[in-house]
Amino acid sequence: MSSIKPTAAAVASIQAFIKASSVRMSTRSGGTSADLEVTNRGGKGTISTDGLQEKVISIGGYVYVQPGAAYLKHYEGAAAAKTYAGQWLRVSATEGTWAKWASTLNKTYLDKHLEAVIREQIGSVTKGPQTMIGGQAAVPVTDKAHSATFYIAAKGTPFLLKIVGKGFSTTYMSGYDRSVSLVPPTHWINGT
Repeated sequence: MSSIKPTAAAVASIQAFIKASSVRMSTRSGGTSADLEVTNRGGKGTISTDGLQEKVISIGGYVYVQPGAAYLKHYEGAAAAKTYAGQWLRVSATEGTWAKWASTLNKTYLDKHLEAVIREQIGSVTKGPQTMIGGQAAVPVTDKAHSATFYIAAKGTPFLLKIVGKGFSTTYMSGYDRSVSLVPPTHWINGT
């Protein structure tokens, strides 16, 4: 990786991301954080907003959401918290509030987003000194056109390990090509 040109390194890392069957992503932006496992069929994980947590599973055109009692009480009131805490709600993956998260829970959407970066012919990129990300040697490549820095594995497959920048917040990636079990809950109620 140390001898490869910065643009080629960035393209190789994005192509490795696209070829992977799954990836674990942890992201933080302001008061929102997410720890997700995504595949081309959907994804699952937890999303927290200002410390209020909910579990999510996206598969088969639906998002299944299990909000915590504190989340429900804060956003929907005490009666909703009492009625729905611990239950799974099923909502459309293509309409309403959850459509954005449903796309984030599907690796195909993320692949298209990163392919767009390639199509735009990655702007002026520079390579920085090697650093460590999650115990792995990584080479930072900064793309000034997209105001983002891509941290790329320095050894082995050039997987993206971290992205920092506009439109990405701070996102850590790991667990490439691991098996992810996506099973919708057996009991759910229709959400809105």
